[in-house]
Amino acid sequence: MRKVKKKEVSKEIVQFKKRSLSEKYEGKISVVTLSKKEMLEERERDAKKDSYLKLPYKCDSCITGFDHDLTLKDHNEKRHGTKKGGYRCEICKTVLATEHTLKEHTKRHFTRYVCQECGKRKNNVYSVIKHYNETHRTIDTHFVCQDCGFTTESNRSYRYHRDKHKQKLQCSLCESTFVNNNGLRVHML
Repeated sequence: MRKVKKKEVSKEIVQFKKRSLSEKYEGKISVVTLSKKEMLEERERDAKKDSYLKLPYKCDSCITGFDHDLTLKDHNEKRHGTKKGGYRCEICKTVLATEHTLKEHTKRHFTRYVCQECGKRKNNVYSVIKHYNETHRTIDTHFVCQDCGFTTESNRSYRYHRDKHKQKLQCSLCESTFVNNNGLRVHML
């Protein structure tokens, strides 16, 4: 990570209110909508990447790799299992509970976020913010936990923190606790 000079640091604090992304990150990050052809070509490229191919267990529908068969089974149950009245994504075969969640999910297949400094493109805005902060200048972001007031500048740290408020799963043999089934299953192995 390169050192950022003080004069390069943007002092604006990005608050996560109902503003468009282009307003929040004007001049820093832009939003691109892919055509169906571009999206399908990108999925083909992702399926050929070494990072995907080297993992032993794969979901070809999602183009996601896993290092353990139980993690893949859990993924298949949660993402692709049948849900009564569920709606299936035509692109990745994920089953969603409502038509609204399907529409929001489908938008993510076609939306990319682009660093305006260098053109780096990701499918997650927080990945581009992280890239921008590490490579160019700083966009100050703040995530505040509504339960306890914990504050962080990292979306990943915020999500990890939020898991601490969820009811934990406990191992029946040693009483270790886990925030999700995957962690417990891997522990049991």
